Amino acid sequence: PSGFVSSKPIFTLGNRLWFIAQAEDKTNALCFVSSTDSALTVSRSIAEKISYENLTATVSASGNSNLGYIFSQAQDSSCIILSVDKSGFIINPCQGTTFPYHEGMTIFSYEKLLCVMGGKNANGEFINETYSSNDSGLSWRKNPHRIMPGNGQFVNSQVFIDQAKNSILLVGGNHGDNGKFAWKGILKQFIIDDILYGTNTQF
Repeated sequence: PSGFVSSKPIFTLGNRLWFIAQAEDKTNALCFVSSTDSALTVSRSIAEKISYENLTATVSASGNSNLGYIFSQAQDSSCIILSVDKSGFIINPCQGTTFPYHEGMTIFSYEKLLCVMGGKNANGEFINETYSSNDSGLSWRKNPHRIMPGNGQFVNSQVFIDQAKNSILLVGGNHGDNGKFAWKGILKQFIIDDILYGTNTQF
């Protein structure tokens, strides 16, 4: 759009492909391309001071609908979380402190549970931390997990959930040793509890 110098796609929601666009003055806006119009349209400005360079996004169930979630680094290195509905309305569900933003953290959802795992901290160290929310991002809980590969220390990976087969597939990313592999596990409720709530369940 006019006045913006760059844009990046973040997710598909409500038959629209959504983008974050940055203006010359470093302010950001939420934009979209619809199935009927290929032009990039500005939906609304983003009031929060998010980092255009350090952000990631996903779509997750919220009640009977889906919401888009934007995770970005704040000026104090904490994580700013914004949720977006299919019309482009933006809210900040977490008005208080969330958790530190971690470069390359992996985000995925399982049913109505939204999860953030891994990444690197501000010192460039691989970390083993999981945060999850079961109330559409209003509150978050830190949960050290025990059964992910590399003790959970991974960056820029992708997680795919196959609910029909109760399985999880972790693909790619840097696990501290530049290894390239895919890891598959079985998602039964007691294993999910182990990953997210820190119980001592084993395979």
